[in-house]
Amino acid sequence: METKESKINHFDQFIQYKSLDFKYSSSGAKLLDAILEDSEKSEKLPLKNVCAKLHIDLVERLDKTINNLDISKRVFIEYAIIEALNRADEIMSEVDMTEFLRDQHEANEAQS
Repeated sequence: METKESKINHFDQFIQYKSLDFKYSSSGAKLLDAILEDSEKSEKLPLKNVCAKLHIDLVERLDKTINNLDISKRVFIEYAIIEALNRADEIMSEVDMTEFLRDQHEANEAQS
């Protein structure tokens, strides 16, 4: 028996799904994938292949995920890399990774 909360949850999920589908289907990701399959057209784009050897379990997990989501590997990896780079930038800023280099440069400037 469904409760009022579960019905609302299904409604919310459906609206989120439709909203996100609209948002991302208009991004042209499938069009870009189609262009990339045409080697003549893809050679004209400012793109570079990123390649890495990964453990088979990770690759199988990736394949399962992209198949479940019905998206291309390129789209998934692109979003994952952007998210990871943004997070790395945040962390590097939080820990002020150049603090000691900056201090050393300022000390050298003061000695000059």
